[in-house]
Amino acid sequence: MNFTTGAAYIADISTPEKRAQNFGLLGAAFGLGFIIGQVVGGLLEQYGTRVPFLAASAFSHAYAFATQGWMMYAFMVPYIMGSIAGPALQGIISTQVQPYEQGEIQGALTSLQSLTSIIGPPLITNLFSFFTQPSAPLYLPRAPMIMAAVLTLLSTFLVRRSLKRKFLRGTSRV
Repeated sequence: MNFTTGAAYIADISTPEKRAQNFGLLGAAFGLGFIIGQVVGGLLEQYGTRVPFLAASAFSHAYAFATQGWMMYAFMVPYIMGSIAGPALQGIISTQVQPYEQGEIQGALTSLQSLTSIIGPPLITNLFSFFTQPSAPLYLPRAPMIMAAVLTLLSTFLVRRSLKRKFLRGTSRV
């Protein structure tokens, strides 16, 4: 979930009287997550470079099991700590290229983040719409969260496999 998705959810479920308060809570949760997430990521990395990714994945899976609106708020702070994976990922990737390639690889990472910010919202919106319309084969409003969890697990597996092969072969460039 990103801030835009969170704001859309808040706008949909909040009464007009509570909407401003809920937007404030959303902003506070994201602010705390960006601060605490970096610290938690740094602390978890001492147990292995994969641990921050696994923690971020576990936090993101909580949304798929939310059955009440208040649960989304409860899951928001730990989920936002999913930002712990970003610095760890950048650190791992930066060790795979030469020093003169650092700008290029960081630019590529930023481009990928931007691309997912463009593709993600329409994909998630259409998936939610499909599974909540009256003619849906299955009423499943949490389908976007389940898809996010599956994609997170898939990407974790692919990264793990790729890095395992790379480190076993000793091809790390640094």
